[in-house]
Amino acid sequence: MKSRHGISRSLAFLVLCLVFSAGISARAFDESDGFVPDTGTEQTTQQTSTVTTTTANETAAQPAAAAPSSQSAATGFDEGFDKILQAISDFFTTLADLFKSFFDAIGGQTSRAPAREPAGQTTTGGGSTRTTAAVEPSPSSTSAPGSLAQKVSDTAASYASRYTTAGSFRYSPGTEDGNLGCADVVSQCLRDAGVGIGRILNVDGVKNALTSLRAPNNWRIAQPPPYQPGDVVVWKVPPGGRHKHIGIVTRNGNSMMAMNNSSSKRHPVLSGIEYRAVECVVRKA
Repeated sequence: MKSRHGISRSLAFLVLCLVFSAGISARAFDESDGFVPDTGTEQTTQQTSTVTTTTANETAAQPAAAAPSSQSAATGFDEGFDKILQAISDFFTTLADLFKSFFDAIGGQTSRAPAREPAGQTTTGGGSTRTTAAVEPSPSSTSAPGSLAQKVSDTAASYASRYTTAGSFRYSPGTEDGNLGCADVVSQCLRDAGVGIGRILNVDGVKNALTSLRAPNNWRIAQPPPYQPGDVVVWKVPPGGRHKHIGIVTRNGNSMMAMNNSSSKRHPVLSGIEYRAVECVVRKA
C-alpha cells in the first residue's frame, strides 16, 4: 500500500508526463500530412496562373491530382487526433488507479479488529462476567481422608450418580415436587453423611443450622476461593429471581463441582461452582 507522500509524488510526476506526451503528440501531428506545407499555396497559385495556358486534358487532370492530397491530409489529421485521445485515456486510467490506492490506504488506517471476550467467561445482560468451567483444586483445597467434610463430599457425589431421573429422589412435602427442593436435597445429604441437623426446606435455614452446631461439630462461614470438598455453597438471588440456591462441593475427576438440585430435571445434578454468583460457603471447622 502506497503512503500518502508517495502517492502525491506519483500524481505530480504523472502530470508532467501528460504535458510531455501532449507536446510530443502535437509535434507528431504537425509533422504528419494533416497540415499542408506553405509550398502548397504557391503551387496552387502557380497552377491557377497557368490555367489559361493548359490544354483541356491537363485541366481535367488537376482535380484527380488534388484528390490524393486531400485524402492524405485527412488521414494525417485522424492519426494525430487518435494519438492525443490515447494519451488522454492512458492518463485518466492511471489517475483512477492512483486515487483507488489513495483511498484504500486511508480506509486501511481506520479499520480496527473487533475485540474478543476472555476465554472461559460468559457476559451477562448487566455487563458482568462469570466463569462457568469447573474449579481446579489447589493444594489447600483438600479434606483429610475420613474427616466429616470428606464424608459429606463423598455422599454428595453418590447423590449425583444415584438419583439420575425425575422423581428418583423423594422430595419432602412443600417443595412443589422438587421445584423448590435444593435445601431439601442438601439437608438430607448432610444427614446421610452424619451431620446432626434436621431436614430443612429453605437455604438460610440450612446455613443457620450448621453454624449453630457446637464444637467439635461446628461449622463456620468462609469466603472462597479456594473451595474445599464438603463445603456447603450458598448462591445469591439472581437478577430478576426470588430465591437463593444451595449445594455441596465435591470432586468430579480432577475438578471440583457442586452437587445441587435441578428444578427443571427434578433430581440432583453436578454444576460448575461459580455458574452463578456465590454468597458464601459454610465449611466444617
